[in-house]
Amino acid sequence: MNRSTLLIAAIVAAFSVVLNAQPNSRLQEHKYATLVIRTLPDVGSFNVWLSKPFNRNITTTSNSVTIDSLEPVTYSVIAYQGKLQGVASVSMKPGLSQISYVQLWVRDTSATTIVGRLLEPVSKEPVGNIQIESSSGSISTTDEDGNFYFLNHPRGTYSFSVKRIDETKQRRWFNLTEATESVSLQFTESEWTLDSNMVAYYPLDNGSVVDVSGSETNGSVFGAVAVQDRNGAKNTALGFGKWNRAEIPDAEWQHKLPISISFWMKVESTTPDTTFILSKYLHPSGEGWSIFIENKRLCAGYFRNGFTTWSRVNIDGEIRDGKWRHYVVTVDSYRLVLYVDRARIPASPFQSNIEPTTSTAPIYLGTVASVYPQRAPYHIGFDGAIDDLIFYNRVLTEKEIIELVK
Repeated sequence: MNRSTLLIAAIVAAFSVVLNAQPNSRLQEHKYATLVIRTLPDVGSFNVWLSKPFNRNITTTSNSVTIDSLEPVTYSVIAYQGKLQGVASVSMKPGLSQISYVQLWVRDTSATTIVGRLLEPVSKEPVGNIQIESSSGSISTTDEDGNFYFLNHPRGTYSFSVKRIDETKQRRWFNLTEATESVSLQFTESEWTLDSNMVAYYPLDNGSVVDVSGSETNGSVFGAVAVQDRNGAKNTALGFGKWNRAEIPDAEWQHKLPISISFWMKVESTTPDTTFILSKYLHPSGEGWSIFIENKRLCAGYFRNGFTTWSRVNIDGEIRDGKWRHYVVTVDSYRLVLYVDRARIPASPFQSNIEPTTSTAPIYLGTVASVYPQRAPYHIGFDGAIDDLIFYNRVLTEKEIIELVK
């Protein structure tokens, strides 16, 4: 084996180590969780209410209660006996049994405890990390499963407003008369238009990367060419070959969460088994986000602090067939979700609270920025086209995604 052959073998081995060092984030089979609830102090038997998706009251006959077959999400727990009451939040982990100790205190009998849940109107999906404001002046924030509560809220007739992106969106009125009240809120179907909170829109017409939304974050093209779009219109999508790319420079709007990325894409059969397609990521830093193909699977991931926390999804099924498909990636403080032709594929949640990426790498189309030579085998090779690339600084609803596919 000559020196040139040895050098090539060493480079390939080094790249293999880098790829294999990335976190194993394949989807795991669903596992239920078990919750044991106890009170501090120990008051013997007590009543307990567990928020949705369990959503029911239980009366115990001992100093603890065990609830199994729970979805592994975050629950609000209310334990009470007579004038004593306590509230706790517990995040359940798949397949594990956990104990929640609820600290009791003497409640204000002239007030009420309000428990509620916030849902999207069409999909009925829970909405996390959103403020709920009462007309009494009290504010609560939904957890990742949409649950919220108010302690010692005055009784009477009050309204509750859903607040998102610093805009009040819906107000509903409730007459609160009981010691514990349950309310349900939804966003109204007319809350958003597809222009709301759009931060950048690249039609990718005529072989250019020009933002028509107003942010003026225009990009550059390196070898990519104008091609037909999904409807057969000429010069209205951007086509890529093995060595082509386009770049969108770093901008302030790229460092905010939540974010949604919508685009149309077709991937030709000549695309390699592993390659990058759309990324704000300096490989292999573990900081930023990327949409890529790895071992023939479509993958999307959002990574922070050298993979200290990440949310990533891999899906099986061949997309390298030259067909146009619509893709949406949404990221909030809880997890990343990938939509392919409206089908929803959620990733595993982040391991800890997530903050926006600090990566100053450009957004690359057709490849990825890398600390290694640009012609590393798995950095290149995307053969296909991208069209109508849109960025939002909010999470799109499923109804809006359906509208984008039309």
